Amino acid sequence: MTDRGATPETILSLFAVRGVNFNARNLATAAHRVAKTSRGRNHDVQRDRRVMALADACRRRIREFNPQALANTAWAFSTARIEAPKLFAAIAGTASSRLGEFNPQDLANAAWAFATARIEAPHLFAAIAGAASSLLGEFNPQGLANTVWAFATAGIEVPELFAAIASAASSLPGEFNPQGLANTAWAFGKARIEAPQLFAAIAGAASSLLGEFNPQGLANTVWAFATAGIEVPELFAAIAGTASSRLGEFNPQALANTAWAFGKARIEAPQLFAAIAGTASSRLGEFKPQNLANTAWAFATAGIEAPKLFAAIAGAASSRLGDFNPQNFANTAWAFATAGIEEAPQLFAAIAGTA
Repeated sequence: MTDRGATPETILSLFAVRGVNFNARNLATAAHRVAKTSRGRNHDVQRDRRVMALADACRRRIREFNPQALANTAWAFSTARIEAPKLFAAIAGTASSRLGEFNPQDLANAAWAFATARIEAPHLFAAIAGAASSLLGEFNPQGLANTVWAFATAGIEVPELFAAIASAASSLPGEFNPQGLANTAWAFGKARIEAPQLFAAIAGAASSLLGEFNPQGLANTVWAFATAGIEVPELFAAIAGTASSRLGEFNPQALANTAWAFGKARIEAPQLFAAIAGTASSRLGEFKPQNLANTAWAFATAGIEAPKLFAAIAGAASSRLGDFNPQNFANTAWAFATAGIEEAPQLFAAIAGTA
């Protein structure tokens, strides 16, 4: 079975015909290649019954999988966005007692896969943290970035592991790619781990690579530095310049997080805020309640007059206040009051009634 000319259809057809004779290695390889070859294709692997049959076959033979097969299988089903909770439970149970056999890449891939699939596996993550701590010197930059991203995404608190990774990564930022830099910064910001030396190293490395960052990476980077309270005005200025002309590529959360970060960091960026206002106004129907509240809060905090944006936020928020949490209520009301927006009686009446 080779990748050349392979498609999800050819791989799954082969499995349907010969799968009964597949050994553990064949099953893991099939899963990995289905995920890898489905990228950018129209094949709906999530609804293909043969994929679930493959997941079930992997689960039944899971104790025969070697460490790489375990990690790659988890990676495959996570990457293809296939819900297979029984398979992930089986992988977690088998892997937890064998992590001493995993190499650094297998550990990082396993953590990334479970976090991406939103599978709660605290015992597995605890075991990965213990196994990884003694091997950090052998992790490559992507492995370090994927590991901290996974633990932060899963909400697993392991300050000792983060401190060790911060120490290991601080001397390697020049070897990180843009996504690795952004994900590492985001993870430390999300986990509320103080790592000033690491953030300084990331800022230095990122400044010369901003043209290669994707929109999510730009947003995650400024969000992380603002959340961590790290003052790097030069980096923020560079990101403002890079992001202003690319906001059409930002999703709603990235727009809101970018505005929030510049407001939180008290960085003056009028051109960026004006561009965000113009881009966001027509897309507010796609914003989640927290995005609406954070955007209003950011503009008010930055002292940016954007009456058309505030009017659009008022209209978008008024009918959705039942989805707002108390913090969203408070931030939205504060933002409109601070910005001196008086022509939003419907919003304030709705806030008063809902609160």
